[in-house]
Amino acid sequence: MIFRNYLFVIAVCIVLIFPSFGICADKKETDPQKIISIMNKELSRSTNKLKAENFESSYFISYLMRDIEDFSVSGKYGAINSNFADRKRNLDIDIRVGNYDFDSSNPATEDAIWDPDSNHYEIYNYLEAPLDNNEDALRNALWLLSDFQYKEALSMYLKKKGKKIFEVDKKILISDFSKEKAYVFFDKEENFLIPKDEWADIVRKESQEFKKYREIYDSEISIEAKKISKYFINSEGSEIFTQEPFISLGISAKTRAEDGMSLDNSKYFYFRNPSQFLNREKLREEIKKIISDLLLLRKSETIDPYTGPAILSPQATGVFFHEAIGHRLEGERQKSEKEGQTFKGRIGEKIIPVFLTVEDDPTLQDFRGIPLNGYYKFDEEGIPSRKVTLIENGILKNFLLSRTPIEGFSNSNGHGRSSSNHNPMARMGNLIVRSNKTVSNEELKKLLIEEAKKQNKPFGLIIRDVEGGDTSTQKRDFQAFRNIPKLVYKVDVNTGKETLVRGVEMIGTPLISIDKIIATADDYEVFNGYCGAESGTIPVSTVAPTVLIKEIELQRSPEKKQKPPILPPPVFD
Repeated sequence: MIFRNYLFVIAVCIVLIFPSFGICADKKETDPQKIISIMNKELSRSTNKLKAENFESSYFISYLMRDIEDFSVSGKYGAINSNFADRKRNLDIDIRVGNYDFDSSNPATEDAIWDPDSNHYEIYNYLEAPLDNNEDALRNALWLLSDFQYKEALSMYLKKKGKKIFEVDKKILISDFSKEKAYVFFDKEENFLIPKDEWADIVRKESQEFKKYREIYDSEISIEAKKISKYFINSEGSEIFTQEPFISLGISAKTRAEDGMSLDNSKYFYFRNPSQFLNREKLREEIKKIISDLLLLRKSETIDPYTGPAILSPQATGVFFHEAIGHRLEGERQKSEKEGQTFKGRIGEKIIPVFLTVEDDPTLQDFRGIPLNGYYKFDEEGIPSRKVTLIENGILKNFLLSRTPIEGFSNSNGHGRSSSNHNPMARMGNLIVRSNKTVSNEELKKLLIEEAKKQNKPFGLIIRDVEGGDTSTQKRDFQAFRNIPKLVYKVDVNTGKETLVRGVEMIGTPLISIDKIIATADDYEVFNGYCGAESGTIPVSTVAPTVLIKEIELQRSPEKKQKPPILPPPVFD
């Protein structure tokens, strides 16, 4: 599931003050070498001594500590609604009993083996680490969580061995964990000052623009800066320190159409440094564009369910490929019997039109000056990020891989990703769609009209912007995906006139839908957002061109219609 925004409202506002970054500790307090050294001491103790009497010891241990510094300010109607700053550290520990071929692990795509004797809620007492680099305190936190995770791993290992009594022997044996080399990497510490007062001023002043429109009953401008410092070590010898800064600007507004349909329009921008932030003039342009499009949507007509040709904007194309193809190329989904395994065993086969190539390249920091959310240096399993060609000229070449091997692929390609307190699994970073069959956008519109006429359709469609999308990949569900468009236009086949419409979602089955792409433009653009799946919510990006699809299907949006507010906004009274 991918969406532009992952932010949520924080009910309790706490204002804390920290130096540098706006909120990060000084150099002495964040010394990576010192922290890694402390973590290594407890890792060594656990590796050598953590063993229950008469039971197996662990064969692999990894420690990951995330130091998360966060500042956000949001407001509406010319006033600050929340002003929040926080810093926390949390721990993720992976302890495996058994060996690389068969161990205690339970992939994120699988249901956990329930243990009625274990108090799983107990783990939540051990997930936080101290902010101070106090050796005793940090090692104590690691010790408690290690003890719990070892006992859990040992219990899981014995249960997995017991399940094998009932399972049919597999013809091809696939290891549970890949053997990888150790990596040592210490990122350059990047500290920058957060202009808190300036951002608060932006929120106050620029949010007043929405007061001018009586049709808009709710709106918000939000700014967030987050820096995640990751400290990773494992029993194989890896020592890794990386930093991931994220800055986001969100602008949103809501209204209701006369028929009671709730309508909203929003846009989110992502940066890595305050110097990349939008200037006031550009910000005001974006606010006015959001308002303009929303008011046009309010007056637009609804459209009935539709099948026929459509043009997808680069952002819509990116979300389309992310949901229809990307998730189905994640490695664990080829191994799990719960999954639909759409592309399992199809390496070397044509799965999409031959003029299309799909890559995932998390090493790419930006595209044409736009920072990419899906950039990272090392994944959550301590493996360097790598560019992977998934589909080349329509032919399936590879999968996204974590340290969970799958048939035909025994090693990670640096895509084992997760957010806090989730097990890593293969996930997308920067999904890139390339085409060698391109025409101009003007020609693409002509082809759209021609195709609509061939199908005896009175109009074709252009989807110019999307909110996000989701998909189902498991066998028990329908193999389908959904894109949530924001700006959809009917294109009259006789005049070429474009008319804004509302009230529909794009749906389809992946194999059929992708194969109906006829041509593309050469206007690659970025969609930045966050993707939620079994291993948590992670930052991702897509880079894709405009495409023409021979046939898409639109269904009605699930929407409860309500009357708008009885009175106008107080400022108009």
